[in-house]
Amino acid sequence: MSWIRRGAAPAGAQQHTDQVDDAGAKLAGLRRLVNRNAGLLPVRSVVAAHEVIDALAAALEPTEERDLDVRGLVGIERVVDDYLPTTIQNFLALRANGAAAAEALQEQLDLLLDAADGQLAVLRERRQDAMGVHQSFLRTKFSQSDLDIS
Repeated sequence: MSWIRRGAAPAGAQQHTDQVDDAGAKLAGLRRLVNRNAGLLPVRSVVAAHEVIDALAAALEPTEERDLDVRGLVGIERVVDDYLPTTIQNFLALRANGAAAAEALQEQLDLLLDAADGQLAVLRERRQDAMGVHQSFLRTKFSQSDLDIS
């Protein structure tokens, strides 16, 4: 009975943990991509790209139980694997267009930051709800009960 053993994680939980770890490693690669091209990117965009990466990393921070749902993880993976690198690479290919390309880059990074902040807000709300549920449980468990006849 594997559900009784302590420390034995179900296969799905291990796969989820591996996906989170993989996304974290890819975030580090994105950070290197941004830093490597910092001299070619507008300064404001370098800062915005790091803000996106920081927000995604915060959503991947470990908790007692991984409460990042599959949709949230897929969304983060898409930003990490496709949206952010493509945004930066497209700008680098078009940087000869000057201000128009820089403005488009910044707008795209702002959209990605809004999405990452939204994901983080949902996760924090879920964690706050879990704390409230646990608080209610403890209050019920350890407060004086009207049924206590001792």
